[in-house]
Amino acid sequence: MRGSLLLWIENLLYDGWHQTKVGCSVSELAKLISAVIQSNAIGPLLFHIFINDLAVFLYRYCMTLKLFADDAKTYANIVEVYDVELQCAQCT
Repeated sequence: MRGSLLLWIENLLYDGWHQTKVGCSVSELAKLISAVIQSNAIGPLLFHIFINDLAVFLYRYCMTLKLFADDAKTYANIVEVYDVELQCAQCT
């Protein structure tokens, strides 16, 4: 990906600001460190791209990823210390 599409997505993900309204009260603007803003059309698409890549990555290291809505849990079969060392070695 490159060009104006990449620039558009970068602008969506970086340099964002957040403000909360509860009743008639409005908070001060706060700079976002990282996030996809709520109520946008591309947020769910970006989430699915990320989560699908994560599942493929974890599968390579004998880990299971279970997904439900916007929740993700990872599992690995660890019987002894060697299993942890093996999985860590594969990640580096």
